[in-house]
Amino acid sequence: MPSGDIGYTATVDYRSNRTLANPVKTSFTTQAFRLGDWLVEPAINRVSDNQQTHKLPPKLIKLLCYLAEYPLDMLSREQLLDEVWEREFVNDEVLSRSIAQLRQALGDDARQPTFIETIPRKGYRLLIKPVMHSQHARSGWQRYRTTLFVTLLVVLAVLIYLWLSSSEVLLPEGGSEMVDPARLATNFTSQPGIERSADISVNGEQVVYAKSKQDGSDIYVSAVEGGPHQLLIGGAGYKESPVFSPDQTQVAYLARSNQGCSIVLFSLASHQSNTLGDCWNGNGTALDWSHNGRWLAYSYAAPVGTGLALIDIDSRDIRILTYPENPEHADIKARFSPDDKHLSFSRGNSTTSELYWLELGGTHSARRLTFDAQLVNGHDWIAADRLVYASDKQAFQALWLLQLDTLEVSYLGARRARRPAYNMPTNLLIYEDWQYQANIWALDLASGNQPQPLIVSTRYDNQPVFSPDDQQLAFGSNRTGIESIWLANADGSQARQAYSVSGARVSRPVWSPDGQRLISSVYGERGSQLHELTADGEFIRVIEWAGEHASNAVYLPDGQRLLYINESPETSQLWEASLIDGQQTSRRVGTVLANRVQVSRSGQVLFTRPVADGIVSLQVDSQQQKMIVSDYRVANGFHWLVVNESVVYANPNGVWKISINGGEPELLTEFIPTSIGTTLAMSSDEQTLLVSRTDAAEIDLMLSQLTFADDR
Repeated sequence: MPSGDIGYTATVDYRSNRTLANPVKTSFTTQAFRLGDWLVEPAINRVSDNQQTHKLPPKLIKLLCYLAEYPLDMLSREQLLDEVWEREFVNDEVLSRSIAQLRQALGDDARQPTFIETIPRKGYRLLIKPVMHSQHARSGWQRYRTTLFVTLLVVLAVLIYLWLSSSEVLLPEGGSEMVDPARLATNFTSQPGIERSADISVNGEQVVYAKSKQDGSDIYVSAVEGGPHQLLIGGAGYKESPVFSPDQTQVAYLARSNQGCSIVLFSLASHQSNTLGDCWNGNGTALDWSHNGRWLAYSYAAPVGTGLALIDIDSRDIRILTYPENPEHADIKARFSPDDKHLSFSRGNSTTSELYWLELGGTHSARRLTFDAQLVNGHDWIAADRLVYASDKQAFQALWLLQLDTLEVSYLGARRARRPAYNMPTNLLIYEDWQYQANIWALDLASGNQPQPLIVSTRYDNQPVFSPDDQQLAFGSNRTGIESIWLANADGSQARQAYSVSGARVSRPVWSPDGQRLISSVYGERGSQLHELTADGEFIRVIEWAGEHASNAVYLPDGQRLLYINESPETSQLWEASLIDGQQTSRRVGTVLANRVQVSRSGQVLFTRPVADGIVSLQVDSQQQKMIVSDYRVANGFHWLVVNESVVYANPNGVWKISINGGEPELLTEFIPTSIGTTLAMSSDEQTLLVSRTDAAEIDLMLSQLTFADDR
């Protein structure tokens, strides 16, 4: 037996009636051991490697130690619950979450595991054998390697210090570790309702922002140091994205209504307004003022998609900057660099977007800055070579730092933060703190009774879908802090988390025709991929051959093929993937541009397009198209589905149903969906309608500072 290995003896697991290779159990509860590069120290509940240390809850350490007692053997879920949690009343969800937390601590990937493998519908197994660890059993080479490593770290630290000392980077003075802004934040606003789109004056003394009201929003101003919040610009309609002029004599803002969007200048001295020009009338549109006071950057409705333009304040000349190639993409939330030589912005849709920048004096070719496959919700420059941005990069919304020369991203903090705005002279940071609640409501269409809450929490529950037998629901939720797939009984009882992926958003579940599988869209570092699951949420496989831009999938009636949206930076197209073993291929379905696809029970394909109104049917072989719902607007998003041979869709007047084969639409209810994403579901007997609604929304403005840890 090689030195350092553990002696193994045979023992019988009476639950599974099979023999397991069982080491001496007491070793793993009293002594440290190694799993690959990780040192596990059960006595102090710690795992560590050369770069990081994690303090784990006792139950997680106990679970890891129990897996280590039976390396390479499958341990059933029942066995792990019995042995680790003993007689505590827990369910499978606790075990699944604990396994996910262990994987996150070890840097493991459930799809391509190094440490812990899921055996679908059965249990888990540890893939490598643990080795007992002794601090005094190092070889001469190990001691030399450790000494060399420490020496290199010291040299590297000195070089970094010298580089920073001579650098002209515009960063706050201090060390290298920034403090989580949430730790220094105070509420700038705390009234009921929504306050957003804040901007700090150049001298750091005032903040201007938009506050929502019924059927519109107004613009308010207040001093940073406190005092009354005064109405600055009122009246009908929506006033958004206010921004101070560099000389602090004017405020520019966007005036939006059903008739369109306008760029307006407001004089702080005379309180007079004048309109500069038109803008894109979509969600996320915003303004920024150049530091030299000459230009306003804004989004405009391009012939295809939404682009960026500059308007000269004095001459009103317009410079077109970008033309997105993908018709579903919008270039929004532009920010001028401190020297006005670059413009940064986000490009994407309501599901995923990335940061880009372009050189204003160059050819206007945009360069991509982030590769997160997540949703960017605002950003700002905090230095000549660094941005702060809001993103759900790790499946939860927070602030991140982006180093422009290396494109290195680091976590800053402030969970739930969006739309940061930074003032360099004062290091002031203001951001939005979002708290939304979305619930799923049920309507009994036969009785005509009032809608009843079915799936309710204090978080965001949406994307409902009935199983084919109408006995279960799958839905998306962020109840645990990250977006994941949940299951519940059809009456809403026994809601439980079914599937999550560390560091990724999992959403848009869809059942297979036989109800034995689920397909979900997963947005993570590898882009957007399709994950196939069992009916109880166990991972089966990644549909790798669908690529890394795949989402919004549905099964075809045979259950052996998928239709999905392939959304690349250039376009959003309809694709088909085969699930048959040995025939795992994908192909583009003609030249159809689509952002959502559904399939009827008989196999009819329906889709919506990113830049054209209407719900359209498609004959896949002939590519012949037929308009089914002509008045369904692009702006309505994903508020539609196909059930049996009918289309159910929502518009501002209600939820409607129309036969695919023709006829007049039938009004089902005036109770319309208001949440984001897929929001409707209907039982197969067409008697129960589910509607996802945003029932509560609070956005406060938080005022903080960007500072380094040793500045405190």
